[in-house]
Amino acid sequence: KSSSLDTLTRKLDPGWLLRPEFQLAIYLALVRQIHPGKRVDAAYVSLKKARRTATLGEKTAGDAVDLGRLLEMDPAARARLREKAEPSLNLADEVWKIVHKQRGGTFPVDPINCDYCDLQPTCRLVALPTDPEENGTEVPHG
Repeated sequence: KSSSLDTLTRKLDPGWLLRPEFQLAIYLALVRQIHPGKRVDAAYVSLKKARRTATLGEKTAGDAVDLGRLLEMDPAARARLREKAEPSLNLADEVWKIVHKQRGGTFPVDPINCDYCDLQPTCRLVALPTDPEENGTEVPHG
């Protein structure tokens, strides 16, 4: 990633996880499918600093994020997790929420960053990055 190490580290915080970036969690889920039963973890690498962040497991240890629950793909197991008093964050459930909204015609214009979006010519919003370090301390509007 070309973002700063601080920015990448913030993306590992439970409050940022899957909101809206799914990239690291999806890569981690794919590695878990390739290596079932093995412990998996992931980190961002800053191309600017040639350093990596803490791993997702290290950063979320002791928090409300359980990597096993986050990466659970079995629909029955996910349903059981949702029934708990404090349901866990789950990648597949979050993806399905977005799919359901989009199938229902909900396409909010609320981007985090438009740099690589192919829809820029048709977009009706000029977005600012949500990271104050990248947007000059402006609060994004969307």
